[in-house]
Amino acid sequence: MLNLSGILSFDLAKGEFIQFENDPKVYMVVEPGVDGLGFTIFPSLRQAVSIGDEIYYGDRVTLNCYYDIDNTFGIEFKDGILVSPGTMRLVEAL
Repeated sequence: MLNLSGILSFDLAKGEFIQFENDPKVYMVVEPGVDGLGFTIFPSLRQAVSIGDEIYYGDRVTLNCYYDIDNTFGIEFKDGILVSPGTMRLVEAL
């Protein structure tokens, strides 16, 4: 986990997904800051973030991923019709 302190002028909620301007990786806020004084994300940053980089959150975050078709559980058909897609695993594609 990485604590990014003193870089925001607003608060992010716990569980919010964020992205940084020059990094396609999606991060999750695990500890929100207080009065915009930092927050903790997971996983750790893959690359350095510059002071002027934008932070995308909310509907501006785009996750590029694919279905892991080897791990599908609970798919249910009734009379040849899919009634439950079951549980699927999404794998982030970077």
